[in-house]
Amino acid sequence: MVDDSESPRSAPDDPTLARHIAAARRRVAHLEGLAAGCDAAERKILEAAEARAEALDEELSRARRRAGLDPRAARRVEELTAERARCHVAAATARMRAADPT
Repeated sequence: MVDDSESPRSAPDDPTLARHIAAARRRVAHLEGLAAGCDAAERKILEAAEARAEALDEELSRARRRAGLDPRAARRVEELTAERARCHVAAATARMRAADPT
């Protein structure tokens, strides 16, 4: 937050400037609220991606046992592996955004 108490333009008798400052402060507060909501959403995305990746790991371990004998199981392993990769990308993106919120 900018301290404008010693600014030469912050004269209390300038109502236009006071309105602009008040509006800017409201916008900053609104943006801070949006940023907090985005941070919460990124945490939820990260948690969901990690949980889904764990579930996929378990499903992959079961599917891999059958993949050598069953072509459908082999295709399923490919599908699960691709989905697992997407989960890891989503989790990595969420981690990067959490580390660098700019």
